[in-house]
Amino acid sequence: MASAPLAGTLIDNYEILEEIATSPRGHVLKVKPQGVNRIRVMKLASQENKERLRHEKECLEKLGGHPNIIDIYDANLNAERPYIIIDFAEQSLRSLLNQHSQFSTNEAFE
Repeated sequence: MASAPLAGTLIDNYEILEEIATSPRGHVLKVKPQGVNRIRVMKLASQENKERLRHEKECLEKLGGHPNIIDIYDANLNAERPYIIIDFAEQSLRSLLNQHSQFSTNEAFE
C-alpha cells in the first residue's frame, strides 16, 4: 500500500475524507459517496489481502439486516485497490466500553 496521504482523493465515486486506521493489510478510510449526504467507511485492501476482504464481504452479506451488525453497501474486489464500503459508526466499541464500566443485559443487546 502506498503511504501517501489519501484525504481529498477519489476512489471510484468515493471522496476520501480521512484515514481512520492503517495496517499492513490496508487502510480504513472515512469516505463520502458523491451525490449522497452520508458518511461511510471504505476498507481498502492490498492485492495480497484481496481474498481476506472477499471473505469479510461474504460474511457481512450473510449477516446483513441484523440491527447490531454493520451493513455492506458496495464493493469492488476486482479493482487495482480492492475495497468494501460499510456503515460508519460514530462511536467505537472501545469508546463505549471506556465510558461504561458495566452494561445491563438489555443494554448489551441494544
